Amino acid sequence: MGRVTPTPTAASAINLSRPFPDVSDPRFPISSAAKRCKVKSTRRNRAGLFVVTADFRALAPRSARARSRPDTATFGYWQVHPIRSVSLLFSLILAVIAIVSSSWIHLAVMRWVSVGMAKIPLEPFNRVMMAVLILFFAHFAGIVVFAGMFGVGHQLLSIGGFSGESVDTVLDYCYFSVVSYTSLGLGDIFPTDHLRLLTGVEALTGLLLIAWSGAYLFAMMNRLWDWPPCAEPDKPKK
Repeated sequence: MGRVTPTPTAASAINLSRPFPDVSDPRFPISSAAKRCKVKSTRRNRAGLFVVTADFRALAPRSARARSRPDTATFGYWQVHPIRSVSLLFSLILAVIAIVSSSWIHLAVMRWVSVGMAKIPLEPFNRVMMAVLILFFAHFAGIVVFAGMFGVGHQLLSIGGFSGESVDTVLDYCYFSVVSYTSLGLGDIFPTDHLRLLTGVEALTGLLLIAWSGAYLFAMMNRLWDWPPCAEPDKPKK
Protein backbone atom coordinates (compact mmCIF):
# COMPACT_ATOMS: atom_id res chain seq x y z
CA MET A 1 0.00 0.00 0.00
CA GLY A 2 1.37 3.36 -0.92
CA ARG A 3 1.46 6.26 1.51
CA VAL A 4 -0.98 9.10 0.82
CA THR A 5 0.56 12.50 1.54
CA PRO A 6 -1.85 15.37 2.37
CA THR A 7 -0.74 17.76 -0.33
CA PRO A 8 -3.01 19.84 -2.62
CA THR A 9 -2.74 17.12 -5.28
CA ALA A 10 -1.13 13.78 -4.64
CA ALA A 11 -1.06 10.34 -6.21
CA SER A 12 -1.17 7.07 -4.27
CA ALA A 13 -0.06 3.81 -5.86
CA ILE A 14 -1.93 0.83 -4.42
CA ASN A 15 -1.27 -2.79 -5.36
CA LEU A 16 -4.59 -4.64 -5.50
CA SER A 17 -5.24 -8.14 -6.76
CA ARG A 18 -8.92 -7.51 -7.38
CA PRO A 19 -10.36 -5.68 -10.41
CA PHE A 20 -10.54 -1.92 -10.77
CA PRO A 21 -11.21 -0.56 -7.27
CA ASP A 22 -14.16 1.41 -6.00
CA VAL A 23 -12.82 4.30 -3.95
CA SER A 24 -16.03 4.56 -1.93
CA ASP A 25 -15.71 0.92 -0.83
CA PRO A 26 -14.95 0.80 2.95
CA ARG A 27 -12.42 -1.96 2.25
CA PHE A 28 -10.47 0.32 -0.08
CA PRO A 29 -7.05 0.76 1.64
CA ILE A 30 -7.10 4.55 2.01
CA SER A 31 -7.78 6.35 5.27
CA SER A 32 -11.24 7.78 5.92
CA ALA A 33 -9.79 11.29 5.84
CA ALA A 34 -8.42 10.69 2.37
CA LYS A 35 -11.80 9.35 1.20
CA ARG A 36 -13.36 12.74 1.92
CA CYS A 37 -11.12 14.22 -0.73
CA LYS A 38 -12.24 14.62 -4.31
CA VAL A 39 -10.80 11.82 -6.44
CA LYS A 40 -9.68 13.16 -9.79
CA SER A 41 -8.68 9.93 -11.53
CA THR A 42 -7.85 6.27 -10.98
CA ARG A 43 -5.74 4.26 -13.39
CA ARG A 44 -3.53 1.18 -13.53
CA ASN A 45 0.13 1.70 -14.37
CA ARG A 46 2.48 -0.73 -16.13
CA ALA A 47 3.48 -2.40 -12.86
CA GLY A 48 -0.11 -3.37 -12.11
CA LEU A 49 -0.54 -0.68 -9.46
CA PHE A 50 -3.67 1.43 -9.22
CA VAL A 51 -2.70 5.11 -9.15
CA VAL A 52 -5.31 7.27 -7.45
CA THR A 53 -5.00 11.03 -7.92
CA ALA A 54 -7.01 13.00 -5.35
CA ASP A 55 -7.46 16.61 -4.29
CA PHE A 56 -6.47 16.91 -0.63
CA ARG A 57 -7.50 20.54 -0.18
CA ALA A 58 -10.54 19.34 1.77
CA LEU A 59 -8.21 18.31 4.61
CA ALA A 60 -6.63 21.75 4.85
CA PRO A 61 -8.03 24.57 7.03
CA ARG A 62 -10.60 26.81 5.43
CA SER A 63 -8.14 29.72 5.19
CA ALA A 64 -5.63 27.52 3.37
CA ARG A 65 -8.34 26.28 1.00
CA ALA A 66 -9.27 29.86 0.22
CA ARG A 67 -5.66 30.62 -0.74
CA SER A 68 -5.40 27.56 -3.02
CA ARG A 69 -8.69 27.67 -4.93
CA PRO A 70 -8.21 26.38 -8.45
CA ASP A 71 -10.21 29.25 -9.98
CA THR A 72 -8.90 29.91 -13.46
CA ALA A 73 -9.91 32.07 -16.36
CA THR A 74 -9.17 30.88 -19.89
CA PHE A 75 -8.11 33.31 -22.62
CA GLY A 76 -7.44 31.38 -25.81
CA TYR A 77 -4.60 29.01 -25.01
CA TRP A 78 -3.75 30.80 -21.73
CA GLN A 79 -5.12 29.87 -18.32
CA VAL A 80 -4.83 32.67 -15.77
CA HIS A 81 -5.00 31.93 -12.03
CA PRO A 82 -6.37 35.09 -10.37
CA ILE A 83 -4.59 34.62 -7.03
CA ARG A 84 -1.25 33.80 -8.64
CA SER A 85 -1.64 36.72 -11.04
CA VAL A 86 -2.12 39.12 -8.13
CA SER A 87 0.93 37.65 -6.37
CA LEU A 88 2.98 38.07 -9.54
CA LEU A 89 1.80 41.68 -9.79
CA PHE A 90 2.87 42.35 -6.19
CA SER A 91 6.25 40.76 -6.91
CA LEU A 92 6.76 42.99 -9.95
CA ILE A 93 5.80 46.09 -7.95
CA LEU A 94 8.28 45.21 -5.21
CA ALA A 95 10.99 44.57 -7.81
CA VAL A 96 10.42 47.94 -9.51
CA ILE A 97 10.47 49.78 -6.17
CA ALA A 98 13.72 48.07 -5.18
CA ILE A 99 15.41 48.74 -8.55
CA VAL A 100 14.46 52.43 -8.61
CA SER A 101 15.38 52.99 -4.95
CA SER A 102 18.77 51.27 -5.06
CA SER A 103 19.70 52.90 -8.38
CA TRP A 104 18.68 56.35 -7.15
CA ILE A 105 20.74 55.92 -3.97
CA HIS A 106 23.73 54.84 -6.03
CA LEU A 107 23.42 57.76 -8.44
CA ALA A 108 22.94 60.29 -5.63
CA VAL A 109 26.02 58.99 -3.82
CA MET A 110 28.20 59.12 -6.93
CA ARG A 111 27.00 62.64 -7.71
CA TRP A 112 27.90 63.77 -4.20
CA VAL A 113 31.35 62.17 -4.52
CA SER A 114 31.87 64.04 -7.80
CA VAL A 115 30.44 67.43 -6.74
CA GLY A 116 30.08 67.64 -2.98
CA MET A 117 33.31 65.95 -2.01
CA ALA A 118 35.19 68.05 -4.56
CA LYS A 119 34.80 71.03 -2.20
CA ILE A 120 36.70 69.19 0.55
CA PRO A 121 40.49 69.55 0.30
CA LEU A 122 41.94 66.04 0.12
CA GLU A 123 44.96 64.37 -1.35
CA PRO A 124 44.23 62.16 -4.38
CA PHE A 125 44.99 59.01 -2.39
CA ASN A 126 42.60 59.99 0.43
CA ARG A 127 39.95 61.13 -2.04
CA VAL A 128 39.93 57.80 -3.86
CA MET A 129 39.86 55.90 -0.57
CA MET A 130 36.89 57.96 0.64
CA ALA A 131 35.08 57.31 -2.64
CA VAL A 132 35.58 53.54 -2.25
CA LEU A 133 34.19 53.56 1.30
CA ILE A 134 31.19 55.73 0.37
CA LEU A 135 30.33 53.51 -2.61
CA PHE A 136 30.56 50.48 -0.36
CA PHE A 137 27.90 51.95 1.92
CA ALA A 138 25.80 52.80 -1.14
CA HIS A 139 25.82 49.11 -2.08
CA PHE A 140 24.92 48.19 1.48
CA ALA A 141 21.95 50.57 1.30
CA GLY A 142 20.76 48.79 -1.84
CA ILE A 143 21.08 45.45 -0.06
CA VAL A 144 18.94 46.76 2.82
CA VAL A 145 16.31 48.00 0.35
CA PHE A 146 15.98 44.55 -1.23
CA ALA A 147 15.96 42.93 2.23
CA GLY A 148 13.00 45.14 3.11
CA MET A 149 11.19 44.08 -0.06
CA PHE A 150 11.77 40.43 0.84
CA GLY A 151 10.34 41.07 4.30
CA VAL A 152 7.26 42.80 2.89
CA GLY A 153 6.66 40.05 0.34
CA HIS A 154 7.16 37.28 2.87
CA GLN A 155 5.51 38.65 6.01
CA LEU A 156 2.88 41.11 4.77
CA LEU A 157 1.86 40.08 1.25
CA SER A 158 2.57 36.32 1.57
CA ILE A 159 3.60 36.02 -2.08
CA GLY A 160 6.34 33.51 -1.31
CA GLY A 161 8.58 32.03 1.32
CA PHE A 162 11.98 30.51 1.96
CA SER A 163 13.21 26.93 2.18
CA GLY A 164 16.31 25.59 3.83
CA GLU A 165 17.44 27.56 6.86
CA SER A 166 14.76 29.54 8.67
CA VAL A 167 14.30 33.20 7.75
CA ASP A 168 12.66 35.04 10.65
CA THR A 169 14.76 38.06 11.65
CA VAL A 170 16.00 41.20 9.95
CA LEU A 171 19.50 39.75 9.91
CA ASP A 172 18.24 36.69 8.01
CA TYR A 173 16.67 38.88 5.31
CA CYS A 174 19.83 40.99 5.04
CA TYR A 175 21.99 37.87 4.79
CA PHE A 176 19.88 36.43 1.98
CA SER A 177 19.88 39.82 0.27
CA VAL A 178 23.69 40.01 0.42
CA VAL A 179 23.99 36.53 -1.07
CA SER A 180 21.61 37.44 -3.90
CA TYR A 181 23.01 40.94 -4.53
CA THR A 182 26.56 39.66 -4.96
CA SER A 183 25.45 36.52 -6.88
CA LEU A 184 27.24 34.45 -4.24
CA GLY A 185 24.53 31.78 -4.11
CA LEU A 186 25.53 29.69 -1.08
CA GLY A 187 22.36 27.59 -1.33
CA ASP A 188 21.54 27.34 2.39
CA ILE A 189 18.45 29.53 1.84
CA PHE A 190 16.46 29.67 -1.37
CA PRO A 191 13.19 31.43 -2.19
CA THR A 192 9.88 29.89 -3.21
CA ASP A 193 6.89 31.04 -5.25
CA HIS A 194 7.00 34.65 -6.48
CA LEU A 195 9.93 35.68 -4.30
CA ARG A 196 12.08 33.87 -6.87
CA LEU A 197 11.42 36.69 -9.33
CA LEU A 198 12.55 39.30 -6.80
CA THR A 199 15.71 37.26 -6.12
CA GLY A 200 16.65 37.16 -9.80
CA VAL A 201 15.98 40.88 -10.15
CA GLU A 202 18.25 41.61 -7.18
CA ALA A 203 21.08 39.55 -8.68
CA LEU A 204 20.81 41.47 -11.95
CA THR A 205 20.61 44.82 -10.15
CA GLY A 206 23.63 44.01 -8.01
CA LEU A 207 25.63 43.04 -11.10
CA LEU A 208 24.83 46.32 -12.84
CA LEU A 209 25.48 48.52 -9.80
CA ILE A 210 28.78 46.81 -8.98
CA ALA A 211 29.93 47.25 -12.57
CA TRP A 212 28.76 50.88 -12.42
CA SER A 213 30.88 51.48 -9.31
CA GLY A 214 33.90 49.89 -10.97
CA ALA A 215 33.57 52.10 -14.05
CA TYR A 216 33.17 55.19 -11.86
CA LEU A 217 36.28 54.40 -9.82
CA PHE A 218 38.23 53.72 -13.01
CA ALA A 219 37.30 57.13 -14.39
CA MET A 220 38.11 58.76 -11.06
CA MET A 221 41.52 57.11 -10.91
CA ASN A 222 42.36 58.26 -14.46
CA ARG A 223 41.46 61.84 -13.53
CA LEU A 224 43.10 62.10 -10.10
CA TRP A 225 45.96 59.65 -10.09
CA ASP A 226 49.30 61.13 -11.00
CA TRP A 227 51.39 58.48 -12.65
CA PRO A 228 55.13 59.23 -12.43
CA PRO A 229 57.27 58.39 -15.42
CA CYS A 230 58.36 54.78 -15.36
CA ALA A 231 62.03 53.89 -15.00
CA GLU A 232 63.67 52.53 -18.09
CA PRO A 233 66.64 50.20 -18.22
CA ASP A 234 70.01 51.69 -19.03
CA LYS A 235 70.93 51.37 -22.66
CA PRO A 236 74.09 49.41 -23.25
CA LYS A 237 77.07 51.53 -24.21
CA LYS A 238 78.44 50.99 -27.66
